[in-house]
Amino acid sequence: MIKDKKLYILILFFFIYIFFGLFIYKDFGIGIEEHFQRQNGFYWLDHFLSFLDHSALKETVNLKYKEILLTNPNLPNIVFYNYYGIIFDVPVAFIESMFNLKNSKSYFEIRHILIFFIFLISSFFFYKILLKRFNFPIAFLGLCIYSLTPRIFGDSFYNNKDILFLSLLTIAISFLFNFFDKENNKNLILFCLFSALATSTRIMGIYLPILLILFIYLEFLTNKKNLINFFGLFFKIIFFYILFLYLHYPYIWQLNIFEISDWFSKFFLSMNLKLLFNGHYYNMNYLPRSYLPTWIFISTPFILLIFFTFCLLTLVRYCSFAFH
Repeated sequence: MIKDKKLYILILFFFIYIFFGLFIYKDFGIGIEEHFQRQNGFYWLDHFLSFLDHSALKETVNLKYKEILLTNPNLPNIVFYNYYGIIFDVPVAFIESMFNLKNSKSYFEIRHILIFFIFLISSFFFYKILLKRFNFPIAFLGLCIYSLTPRIFGDSFYNNKDILFLSLLTIAISFLFNFFDKENNKNLILFCLFSALATSTRIMGIYLPILLILFIYLEFLTNKKNLINFFGLFFKIIFFYILFLYLHYPYIWQLNIFEISDWFSKFFLSMNLKLLFNGHYYNMNYLPRSYLPTWIFISTPFILLIFFTFCLLTLVRYCSFAFH
């Protein structure tokens, strides 16, 4: 009976969340990178279709790509900025082409509703992560914080980069915990898949397989597990991660292992930008230490700051007792 009640509460929450999402998703504007991301989707979709015999679709895609270049002549050159992932952009470009959407409002709304549902799915995985460690009330509270924090909630309707990365990161970590609970190939492969998807979205996702390898290594040192098992897991992680990354990420196709530093250098091109903060312009490489705390403080609801401070103090107190 209690389990049924918890399930009803969870279903009701997601039902209300979806209802309001469908009601307001058209009220959000276009993200700063969306024109480029749309161009990115059609560029690579046109590239993939060149290997197929589908003349009608190829013509539609080609016309749409040329229209983007004509109406947005100042967009970055994709041939140079080819390190952006395509896992979201190409499928959305395909949907837009299949339905031949010609109204700009329509094809941006399609992008927004899709990223909203991807984030919605990730919120369920976030709930599952919390439920492994805490009881239902705490897990449900965490779900509410994750999905209703104003800045994240607003971005989930138009931010096709950061929210997509957050969603894929959350799903990957969920499978990581599943792997810790049950070390099988299914959990390992799913973790590598979503780690690869997260990496192509934001390069910081590369830390996911590195962290798993580190955890396995520490477990090997602690429990003195079989060395063959350790290396077996190590090569499985590397193999599946690189395989999934290679299957969907065009930028890795030009990777030269002997010039790997050059391959990573493109990800730091935007670090030369200047940001306005407290009335002064700062280079992104030299932001003041107060930059992140200030933005966290002014963009986070006060009640969440109280929760964070309380939990941080509790954790510090727990660690002090543990070391004593």
